[in-house]
Amino acid sequence: MKKYLLLIWGLFFVVQGFAQKADWYLDKQSVYPHKYWITAEGWGENEEKAKENALENISLYFQTSTNVVIKAIENYNEASVANNKLVTGNKSLKKSTTITSTADFFGVQFTTPIYDDRTIILAYINRDDIFKVYDQRIRNNVEVLKALITIAEDFDNPVYGIRAAEIAKPIIDLTAEEARMARLIKNVSDDYFADVDDLVKRVNVALEFCKTHLVFKISVKNDYENMLKQALGDILEDAGYEVSDENGYLTIDAKVTSDVEKNDAGIFIYAGFAVTLKTHDGKDFFSYSRNMPKKGHKSESMAYKRAFQGIQTELESSFMEEFNAKLK
Repeated sequence: MKKYLLLIWGLFFVVQGFAQKADWYLDKQSVYPHKYWITAEGWGENEEKAKENALENISLYFQTSTNVVIKAIENYNEASVANNKLVTGNKSLKKSTTITSTADFFGVQFTTPIYDDRTIILAYINRDDIFKVYDQRIRNNVEVLKALITIAEDFDNPVYGIRAAEIAKPIIDLTAEEARMARLIKNVSDDYFADVDDLVKRVNVALEFCKTHLVFKISVKNDYENMLKQALGDILEDAGYEVSDENGYLTIDAKVTSDVEKNDAGIFIYAGFAVTLKTHDGKDFFSYSRNMPKKGHKSESMAYKRAFQGIQTELESSFMEEFNAKLK
């Protein structure tokens, strides 16, 4: 009797397993016709591995790599956080829609897995539904990109321009990929995502322009043995900026003022200085100034040298910190 019961139970599970397979495994086209669905099977030792394999296989439909998508999503989400902090005038830019996973990016859903010698699962995408999702994400991103490109294309000030273009780049890269995928999912007119195509070109042009023209020319009035000019140049170059007397596109004007006091103890210098960064068309966009404590020495030249060494030290400790704070 036990043998018959075990046989019946065994046949029951076989039939159930076959029934699970019958709805899509044996005839996908009848359940998920290609006209309305994109599908891909995945296999693995467990459900997670099967889903990963299904995502890899569905990415083949779009001729893209899941690893590339994962990296693009990471860059996109970093840019989404950054652009939310970027302010133009008094208006913060609207944060773009965050994509949290590869499955979210593809708009994939999964069937309940079935089990044979391995776990088998079907990834599926509803063409109409995911096209609407892509279209909305693309439109949201286009609005963000329009605000960013306004800053990036202010070619008189590539300091702000490069930051806006660098924030825009990963957003435009993923948006362009979504537009490409949307075109594969649904047959739309060639110019349906023309604004995305235009923004791709403009962001790349702006980024290249800003990289090429982000060069400072430094001018210092009342410098001592070129100490301040050298200090400012070193600070900027250490921060990744280029400095050139011949090809400077942006200007740094610095000026030192000093009062000299002479008495029996020696010669004392009270120095103050101001640094102003100007756009290509001569507008001020950052200023920095300090009044320094007096420095002295028996020798006038050494008194000046000590005063300017103090200015160098102050610049090294706080100039880039204040400059970077201005950019946020």
